[in-house]
Amino acid sequence: MSDDDEDTDIGTCDAVDVIPDVDPLLTGVKWAHDIRPLEIRIVGAINEQVAADVETHLRKAVRSGQSHVLLNLHSDGGSVYSALKIVDSLDACGLPVITCAKGNVESAAAVPAVAAAA
Repeated sequence: MSDDDEDTDIGTCDAVDVIPDVDPLLTGVKWAHDIRPLEIRIVGAINEQVAADVETHLRKAVRSGQSHVLLNLHSDGGSVYSALKIVDSLDACGLPVITCAKGNVESAAAVPAVAAAA
């Protein structure tokens, strides 16, 4: 993951969203420089486009200077290959990841959830 990469594919997937306000359950977290972090929310099936959008949003999180990445999941699963790409993107961004499972996190969706917790 490079800061020089162009982010031209932003907003192409409805399943991935960046939330400017943090989930109320995470308000007790102390953030560096008091900057409210971006929260990456995955809702629905995990596929190639979701994985690409997560990578794009991770770049934004790194550029924002936030100290952690918030990953909010609600998914029945999907492509294991795409889930592994999400894990690779999380590892490459270099920031600690806080994972929040809302509703169900099943099958391939459990891969990034568990990997982020490790």
